Amino acid sequence: MKIGDFNLLDDEQPSADLANLIAGFNANQTAYPCDRTVHAEFQRQAEATPDALAIVGPEGSRSYAEVAARAHRIAHLLVTNGLEREGLVGVMVDQAYDVATALLGILEAGGAYLPLDANMPSARSVLMLRETRARCLIGSRRHIRTLNRLHWECSDLSLLLCPDSENVAVESEGIGEFMREEIWDMVGEQTEDDISGGGWRSSFTGELLSRKVMDEYGENIRRKLGPMLQPTDRVLEIGCASGISMFRLAPLVGHYHGTDLSAQILSWTEQERQRLGLTNITLQHLPAHKLRQAPEPPYDVVIINSVLQCFSGLNYLRDVLRQAIDQLGAQGTLFLGNVWDQDQKDVFEAELRAYQHAHPSSGVRTKTDRSEDLFVSRDFWLDLQSTWPEIASVEFSTMLGHTESELSRFGYDTVLRIDKSKSAKPPRPPRKLQLDARALADQPSTPLAERSQSRGLAYVIYTSGTTGRPKGVLIEHRSILRLVKATNYISLTSNDRILMTGALAFDASTFEIWGALLNGGSLCRPPEKTVLDPAALKPLLTTYGITTVWLTSSLCNQLVDTAPALFTGLRTLLVGGEKLSAIHINRIRAAHPNLTVINGYGPTENTTFTCCHRITSDYPDNIPIGRPIANTSVYILDGHHALVPVGVAGEICTGGDGLARGYLSDDALTAEKFFRQTVSAGMEIRLYRSGDLGRWRDDGTIEYLGRKDQQVKIRGFRIEPGEIEVRLRDHPNVADAVVLAQDLGDSSLTLVAYTTGNAEADSLRQHLTTELPEFMVPTHFIALNVLPLTANGKVDRAALPPPAIADSRGGGIERIAPDSETERTILTLWQDVLELPHLGVTDNFFSVGGHSLKVTKLAARLRDTFEVPLPLTALFKATTVRAQAELLVNAARFGYDGIDETMVLLNPSDAPDRPNLFLLPPGTGDALGYLQLAQALPHYAVHGLNFLPANDRLTTYAELITAAAPSGSLVLGGYSAGGNLAYHLAAILEHQGRTVGAVVMFDSAQVVRPIEFPPGECANVTRAFLDHESIKPYISTPLLREKAARVIAAYYQHMSQTLDTHQIAADIHGIVCRDSRDFRDPAGEVLTRTHGWREVTRGNYHIHVARGSHNELLYPPQLETNAHTLRDILAGITW
Repeated sequence: MKIGDFNLLDDEQPSADLANLIAGFNANQTAYPCDRTVHAEFQRQAEATPDALAIVGPEGSRSYAEVAARAHRIAHLLVTNGLEREGLVGVMVDQAYDVATALLGILEAGGAYLPLDANMPSARSVLMLRETRARCLIGSRRHIRTLNRLHWECSDLSLLLCPDSENVAVESEGIGEFMREEIWDMVGEQTEDDISGGGWRSSFTGELLSRKVMDEYGENIRRKLGPMLQPTDRVLEIGCASGISMFRLAPLVGHYHGTDLSAQILSWTEQERQRLGLTNITLQHLPAHKLRQAPEPPYDVVIINSVLQCFSGLNYLRDVLRQAIDQLGAQGTLFLGNVWDQDQKDVFEAELRAYQHAHPSSGVRTKTDRSEDLFVSRDFWLDLQSTWPEIASVEFSTMLGHTESELSRFGYDTVLRIDKSKSAKPPRPPRKLQLDARALADQPSTPLAERSQSRGLAYVIYTSGTTGRPKGVLIEHRSILRLVKATNYISLTSNDRILMTGALAFDASTFEIWGALLNGGSLCRPPEKTVLDPAALKPLLTTYGITTVWLTSSLCNQLVDTAPALFTGLRTLLVGGEKLSAIHINRIRAAHPNLTVINGYGPTENTTFTCCHRITSDYPDNIPIGRPIANTSVYILDGHHALVPVGVAGEICTGGDGLARGYLSDDALTAEKFFRQTVSAGMEIRLYRSGDLGRWRDDGTIEYLGRKDQQVKIRGFRIEPGEIEVRLRDHPNVADAVVLAQDLGDSSLTLVAYTTGNAEADSLRQHLTTELPEFMVPTHFIALNVLPLTANGKVDRAALPPPAIADSRGGGIERIAPDSETERTILTLWQDVLELPHLGVTDNFFSVGGHSLKVTKLAARLRDTFEVPLPLTALFKATTVRAQAELLVNAARFGYDGIDETMVLLNPSDAPDRPNLFLLPPGTGDALGYLQLAQALPHYAVHGLNFLPANDRLTTYAELITAAAPSGSLVLGGYSAGGNLAYHLAAILEHQGRTVGAVVMFDSAQVVRPIEFPPGECANVTRAFLDHESIKPYISTPLLREKAARVIAAYYQHMSQTLDTHQIAADIHGIVCRDSRDFRDPAGEVLTRTHGWREVTRGNYHIHVARGSHNELLYPPQLETNAHTLRDILAGITW
């Protein structure tokens, strides 16, 4: 549909009459505080109602006075640190209190805020911060890893403030992807020499670096450190890997201790050490963040060579550096080799992309994604010197040698000279300043003098752009006030509590935040993803008395489908962002007749809402977007900027006090989209060309008809497909690309990418993920030989084929069939939710058509089907059928503590101070088998432990036992395999310093060689256990049967691999059946020994004859005799 196609002439209605009619539709002026600033209006409210609650929710409550005081402190701090008027401040905070105080503080300081979303690719945040030249960044400590990287990647950013942190420099960044031990163990498994053993591969080709390059790398450190080293020196190297540095330096010193994350790599390195005969080298399996465990400090030199790039972030680096300095003596040297240079990162990445484009089909594996690599600026070390007085000097150098490589071009070496005996004077103040709550506490809590004005810049918010770059929209104070004060589409009062449902970077947040805080109401921000989860959202709405909620149309539809009762208790529901579904809105109104439902429409360029429509009746299909809100005008124009008559389609153009200034640093686009228009005699106004098509209805409301271009709204987000197409064409294996938004039958739009070339879907998806937010990454990727064209040479979009699952997966990837009833059921639910017939249990939900709204529907279906409460957030991590099956199995409850709890008291009693007996589970994995035995031991507190499939089970058991019995001697026991488990647990507890008085084993055999159980034995044991009459009442559903089967299978796996050969100090008591014997394999090798326990205890081994056969020991009539034996054993123990 094109505007030029319409007949816009209407000779029956003179233009003057039409202008007057439209003027009447736009007659909506109200007396809102148009001459004030946002923060001044908030201050007025805070002074009027200081004790009223401004913030409510799971994070706690805060009064208006508290919010105002902290905002003032932030404002003072920003001004003190040089924030200029209308200077931009990035904001990446989570909780409502932090949101409110950060925004108010920025505005009061005369600045403008730049919303940033922590879930967006870092590259997009960098683009925004650089383009706005933001000087300051305010963020939550939870995002410290991202904040640190943004701080150093954006040269203009001088200040980072974490208001919710007490010490921003030590906030944990977690363990990064490259610090996972299993990754380096895989490298170790492929080690053939010192180059492969260190994972030394070219970022350009993916091949191992040449021997010449690596020899120069090794010689670089020898030539630089060699002259400093003395024969008596002690050297500590962190991340020694295959020893390229170590084997060159160790002959020059007295002792050399190397640590590494991978035991697998160290195994190769130890063999090489022995081959070279270097007896002064010791090796230790140790991650960098546990450096304090390195033995026998102090050291003279600490080396971290080509390791820093694997660290998770700068705080992790600081922690390692602090530990390294602590390991040095009073004076020492810290050598940091091959540090990726932050100041060369852009050049490095550009060259990698250029190389990839130049070699699209040669099989090279160019590493263009450097998001996990840590780059460090030279200024970081100088800043560190200004705050750590023991750093006497900092020296930089490039890699020595004649062979050019990425190591020599994009890395550098740093030497820190440490002198703890005196404090060196910092050579300069830090270039980058990081502050936290301590700095805020020193600031005044009183308001600043006004530094802004009603037409001053309040925020910059980015939307998708057709050129491949997002565009920043400039919004002023007055526009915010026009949205939420004295308006006509909603009446906001101090009784309102508004839920913040989206990210700060979503422009609906302007209504949510300021609608609450500028009207005396309360703002509530739920935990992440709560809004997507009806089971979590409903209690939150009720608990905190939420009255007003904004939802995108897609999310609203999803919630109506899964939890129609959710809206009970609300007063106002605003829905928009996309065309409303009349069916769903009608259902809401029928279920909640007292709920006010409003259709909210508007582009970001007109500050959130342009038109609103209060829905008071059912609609068969197209719900109007309503009338212009107060102090807003709408004109529907034809292709010549002439007014169109009522009922005739045209482009929606909007003006009024909500209109943005334009686009940041883009005068051409501003001039194209914003224009001046004479709307009546002598009246010229400024308008924004929205690109939306609509028409006036007779009642003065507007009917939305679609777009005049390719722009779409998906899940409330405005998307320019052209931006995605530009990014796709950047891929080296893409010749051309087209992106469409298609309705695939589920009442929502889905992005589909069509490409020519030879790029695979997974590669394209990964490529886009590093640059674009999740909602802009197409669900389907379809490879075509050529794009279909029209007669005039343009892409024929109507001829593009609909997506098929094979295309979205990049071709013939084998689908894995389910292997359990639970997996089969989940797979059926996926097929229903995704409306795709061909799926496998290892497909990624989000790669085959799923998104945040569909996962909400899936979560509801899973809960209804399995009756297991699953947090929605878990499904964002468990993204395959197989992972979700495991999630359900782990979350399923048997409904009885004896099975559900890891440790349970089997014989509760009011008797005080009973000695504790801890019984480990037999091969069936549960503690239920000990119930009757526990009843026969009334003078003892008998605790049964259930088997944990996780490999850290013994540590968990030890923690539980220590909590139950923090002091004194411990007694452990177990039947069959439970005795073996008790033996291993005794070793853990003894290592922790506890005394284990005895381990009691009911017919447990010592395992001396790995056991290969006969085929089907585990399945037979499982079937017999699950079919036993005493078990059926507890395990009544297929899911619970699978849970029990998995536990038993995990136990069998544990038994087959675990040998009982280490020494413990505890006495061992064996209650042994008369017919017990050693077992041998077919070759005659002994696998288990009945009385081998005497060889693995430094204490005594006692044999007690059991009554009955192995399977009868714990059941009547043999139970009483065997319980009597156990009582005699316990009576002889010193507790």
